[in-house]
Amino acid sequence: MTPQSLLERAADLHRRDALGEAEKLYRQILSREPSHIEARYLLGVLRFQQGRSEEAVMNFDRVLARDPGHRDALYNRATALAQMGRPQDAVPGFDRLLALDPRDFEALYNRGTALWNLKRYAEALADFDRAVGLQPGHAPAWNNRGNALRDLGRLEEALESYRKALTIAPDYRDAQANLGLPLFEVGRVEDGMAEFRRLAELTNRLGREPDGEIAAHVFQHDAEQAAWRRDHGDNSAFNILPGARVAGAAV
Repeated sequence: MTPQSLLERAADLHRRDALGEAEKLYRQILSREPSHIEARYLLGVLRFQQGRSEEAVMNFDRVLARDPGHRDALYNRATALAQMGRPQDAVPGFDRLLALDPRDFEALYNRGTALWNLKRYAEALADFDRAVGLQPGHAPAWNNRGNALRDLGRLEEALESYRKALTIAPDYRDAQANLGLPLFEVGRVEDGMAEFRRLAELTNRLGREPDGEIAAHVFQHDAEQAAWRRDHGDNSAFNILPGARVAGAAV
């Protein structure tokens, strides 16, 4: 079989998640043609899927040494570095992608996330602003924009951004969790508790474990309210966070 025929067969196996068989064919191609760019690139993708990110980056580096403008290799290399906890190394890759196409949404979104992880909040916000301008219906971009605003101390704007994310995706648990915390920070305790209770309802409905820190907030608040009612003769019912566990306070 020709290298092209082998590549087509390997790619088909790869798409069907037959990773071991696909790898054998990629290696067979590379044993014949060590400089075969697409076989090397797809081997890198396979390694990334296997969680072997360092090997994935090495393969993407070899692709880029021969074809510096290979956009998929640039993107996946930067994404792998970000997932390896190396955002400082990921950012230049996203920079290169955005130099090729300033409207590359995925590069903008992921560079914003990497910059946020580096605590470069103003730069992250600029990327998220551009990202939501390109894709206004992308809830995670609105959520991450809210995170950057919150870290810049712009809490009211952060709340608006989290609400926008929830308007787009009402079951978006991260945005619901994030919405409650800034309300506490601006002194709107009861509003914050209301958002945490919505989070509890959403968490139960989705069958997820409650967030330990948030469960502790609600449990403490409910315990204090119950004690006040007991001491003041108020026997009305008070709902504890559904599914909350005292152990959550230790998380």
